[in-house]
Amino acid sequence: MGVRKINGIKLIWTWALALLAAIIFQNEVYAATTTQEIFDNPRLYSDIKLLTNNTDAFKAKLEMIAQAKQKIDMVYFIWEEDYTSSLLMQKLMLRADEGIKIRILVDYMETEAQVAALLTLANHLSSGGRHNIEVKRFRPPTDLLMKLLKDDGIDSFKFIHGLMILDKKAQQDILESLDHSKIKGDIDDFRTKHNPDFPLLFSFVMDLLKHKFPLLADQLNDFLKRSHYKLLLIDDIRFIVGGRNISDQYHTEGLSTFLQQTEINGPRYTFQDTEVEATEGKQTTNQSSQREAFYRLWTFKDSVGVTDGSRYYDEKGQTLPAPRLEQTIFDRAWKAHLLGYDDGIFSSSTLNLPGPLQGQIFENGASSMILTPMWVDEGRLYNRVVLGREIAREYVKLIQAAKNRIDIVTAYFYIDNGFTDQDYNAIYEALKEKAKEGIKVTVYTNSPLSTDLAIVNYMSYRNYDQLKKDGITVYELAPEQGSLHTKVMAIDDNIIAVGSFNLDPRSQIYDTNDILVLEDDSQTLVRHFRAERGVPNDLNHFESEINSGQGLKWVLPAESVINGKKLNLHEYEEKLKPVINQLRRSI
Repeated sequence: MGVRKINGIKLIWTWALALLAAIIFQNEVYAATTTQEIFDNPRLYSDIKLLTNNTDAFKAKLEMIAQAKQKIDMVYFIWEEDYTSSLLMQKLMLRADEGIKIRILVDYMETEAQVAALLTLANHLSSGGRHNIEVKRFRPPTDLLMKLLKDDGIDSFKFIHGLMILDKKAQQDILESLDHSKIKGDIDDFRTKHNPDFPLLFSFVMDLLKHKFPLLADQLNDFLKRSHYKLLLIDDIRFIVGGRNISDQYHTEGLSTFLQQTEINGPRYTFQDTEVEATEGKQTTNQSSQREAFYRLWTFKDSVGVTDGSRYYDEKGQTLPAPRLEQTIFDRAWKAHLLGYDDGIFSSSTLNLPGPLQGQIFENGASSMILTPMWVDEGRLYNRVVLGREIAREYVKLIQAAKNRIDIVTAYFYIDNGFTDQDYNAIYEALKEKAKEGIKVTVYTNSPLSTDLAIVNYMSYRNYDQLKKDGITVYELAPEQGSLHTKVMAIDDNIIAVGSFNLDPRSQIYDTNDILVLEDDSQTLVRHFRAERGVPNDLNHFESEINSGQGLKWVLPAESVINGKKLNLHEYEEKLKPVINQLRRSI
């Protein structure tokens, strides 16, 4: 089973590159937390569905779209142009024809290859000649960034385009973009002495830019902050949140033979992911609602309409690709329909819970990107953009409230307490303190073989021995189960946090994200989630229960096998040390 690719291997470098950008944060002292403090001003959520089955999750989205009475709002990190996605786009266009207002926000960096399809949606004419679908992309490169790249001798198109695509050819484009730059000599010397792979070389380039062209490095740093939200919101109250993007990989249970044979983007496999569907109670407190969260992202100054060509760049200047023919989308949609992806039949994996349950949403949203006071470096004055860490801080509170156990199921896992930033260190320290109290702390994540971001695993391995000494157990996804993409934390048997937030630096202090925290005194929600993901419910029989049920299967990291050989956890220590050192300097 091969490693997943979306537009090549760009997600590997998207994660790694942003970690290498410089950023400054405030510190905060944490106090002990109780569940009463977490749910101090709770909302009530009803008609809850826990969506652990990919096909069910897709059908739930189609069902919600069909039920919308006035409007549909969507925010996603990735929006592919494949079969289930085409069926969803067709349904959106049909609802627009019925007068439903639709707004879609996608991340700029992750949708370069899908602009034509997005333009098709934005240009769709409904009855009466109205455009009822509006599409925006989050944070295109600024004019200042493109100018600074050019002023420093860097081919701006090749450099930015390479960051967004980042397959092998795009990596070469990035290197070629620097051929006439003012740092070319330094780069050549470094390559001659170290023969580095691309991540290490790019780390060196970012370091050079930071010291020689700090304003450019600052602009590039801001560009690498992305919108990682996943939200479908209907009529301001009914919503789905979680880890899934818009793609076959998130909405099928094992790609069918048909989809494998008619693949558009090369060999791929499906993700094991989790979402929650719920109806949000009326606003009775100051607490943020999903409607407000969407509005802040939609109206953010760097959320730019897909039809606005002034913020798009290619080799010829500023031109947009031609829209796809709607028939192309409809043809793919018909094939997905034939496979039954819109039959409305749900599996037993989907839990229905009437509620109401008390809960709360938390976000690292665009409104958290605030300007801090100017800082001085070598006589130059700069502003800094700082992302809030509301979710990371909430995670600490949830961890501190645990009485019996903490289970974290996360696609990407990298925690470290060697940073100067207390917000970043706090999650590790909170987990360590709970383990000292005798609380069972377990993390479930990908192996290097199942992930699309193996660099995260390799960087994490250097900490696994210490995590074990601190009482934190890590399991990895066993082979032949696809790839883990779930982002969930379960506290005891009654609290669950579901969203787009990974336990890694990008999610904690860099990207926009959202989570929903629910408290269920019946314990149904948490126990069902654990069973679906192969996490034992009975702590007294943990060792005998794990891998004994119908859920996912797990192995200890030392048991991970690559090419028939057990993985040496410290194999990449020396290779990654410069990257990790720079990461620690940057955060």
